[in-house]
Amino acid sequence: MTFSPDAVANSSGAASQNLTAVLASRDLEFLQATLTRARETHDHQAQLLILKQVATVHLQQRQIPPAIAAFHEALIVALEQGDSQQSYDCHRQLSVLYKAQDDFVAALHHLEAATVIDAELRYQDRLPDPHQGSPAPPPSWSDYQVLQVPMLFRNIVEQAQIGVAIFQEGSIVYCNRCFQSWLGFSIAQYQPMRLEEVLLDLDYQDLLACRGQPQAQIGELCQSEKQLKCYNGQIIDIEFHASVIEFNYRPAVLTFMRNITERKQMENHLKDSEARYRSLFDHVPIGLCRFSPEGNLLDANPALVHMFGFRDRGSFLQANPLIDSTASREGWQNCLNQSGLVKHCELELSRQDGPTLWIRVRARAVTDSTGQITYYEGAIEDFTEIRAAQLALQELAIRDSLTHVYNRRHFFELTQREMARAKRFNRFLTLLLIDIDHFKVINDTHGHLIGDQVLRDVVLQLKGNLRQSDILARYGGEEFIVLMPETSQTEAWHGAERLRRVIADTPFKTDQGCLQVTISLGVASWMGHPDIPVPALESLINQADQALLRAKQEGRNQTKIAEPG
Repeated sequence: MTFSPDAVANSSGAASQNLTAVLASRDLEFLQATLTRARETHDHQAQLLILKQVATVHLQQRQIPPAIAAFHEALIVALEQGDSQQSYDCHRQLSVLYKAQDDFVAALHHLEAATVIDAELRYQDRLPDPHQGSPAPPPSWSDYQVLQVPMLFRNIVEQAQIGVAIFQEGSIVYCNRCFQSWLGFSIAQYQPMRLEEVLLDLDYQDLLACRGQPQAQIGELCQSEKQLKCYNGQIIDIEFHASVIEFNYRPAVLTFMRNITERKQMENHLKDSEARYRSLFDHVPIGLCRFSPEGNLLDANPALVHMFGFRDRGSFLQANPLIDSTASREGWQNCLNQSGLVKHCELELSRQDGPTLWIRVRARAVTDSTGQITYYEGAIEDFTEIRAAQLALQELAIRDSLTHVYNRRHFFELTQREMARAKRFNRFLTLLLIDIDHFKVINDTHGHLIGDQVLRDVVLQLKGNLRQSDILARYGGEEFIVLMPETSQTEAWHGAERLRRVIADTPFKTDQGCLQVTISLGVASWMGHPDIPVPALESLINQADQALLRAKQEGRNQTKIAEPG
């Protein structure tokens, strides 16, 4: 028996109308029974309606956890059916409920997901009609995807089969699932643990002191093989990489770890018994090979053949994908020029089916009786995943965590380079300071989640109306800063006015209705004249800030140019 949406809505509505504190459990039993029959008949639309009604009943009884569970199940059904509108509704409801439980991380996650879906729905509504004209997509369409970036990076790090951990003031402040599984600790247990308790023979202060030091002076301290102590006392061998980053505006040590226990055991076995070499060669999950001093493959094990996407050893050796271009041949030569031992040779190659593959080679030379190298034998590891995680975290380090435009520190780095280039070639340079008018009122009236949504929506409008060469960053709070290279003061003023009008004319949709937002802007420029010295960045920012202050004092929603001198 299939339940139509109207029938389900009627039965659910009847339950809601008769609901009292005494009869709530009885109504829930009826809804659960109806839901069971809808599942059995695969009536997905009915499941969605009933799950939402179940959540409503729980909310009327002030039972937030089961309401969250019901919305989660509804979200899964909506995603499986590709129902974007229902997915959007579930994400929005979950965002509100998690906020009510003070779980702001989960609330922000669902709010971001809802924002992305909303952008997709709005874009689809404006796609060209094949029977009518072909209107252009909204100017900020390509930029809405920036909201997916932090979620994508977060998933890369959490799902990676490498250990990732951040230590601050000596203690663990974050670690991914892989690292937790190695340690065997619960979340509550690992947080107070110090670096020296889990990573043997390492000192947090020594790692922190590596910040800004040349790689040659750091040596193997931040990149070497170490040992990790687990909860049950087990010691596992790891390949350890560390770097100093800024985390929540304070220095911290970011670590990447790969479990090499199996490889270390394999190496020991190879040393102990050459007679077992072939069996290990063919069955270990690490790529093993022999190759000539020129880099030509002589032998390879199945793991290596599979790593490059080949079916059999013969075709792999014939293709020799380790040298698939002049660049990789030169890379091999640089690795092999080391005397007798190849340790950290990293190459970017391609699988047979096309995708890029990053490999790390460790090998030793085998010599004849005269000392001449006859061949190399070694291990090849696929570290494409760890490289992707490194790049993902590097990107997060230069982005503002809420709006995902550049953060203030990275903006200063980019601006110093642009100012040096402008000085060298006597090119115009202009800086804009942008402030959202009465933003505190938005936060106080509608709440910080709505305020955060307004910040993101304003950023999307700004990015959609700036040039690709312009550099946008969050300066702090509701203030944003833009560097406009090779732009005169007059051109910058017209561009700033265009931004102001776009924001003022755009209604920002929220679940509390549309909000009208305006911005004030201050403009400061260097004229690119060889007789006029380039001002310091702080001076240029101060000029723009004074102009912005005049714009706000004179009524807001306007652009002011910095006064001369």
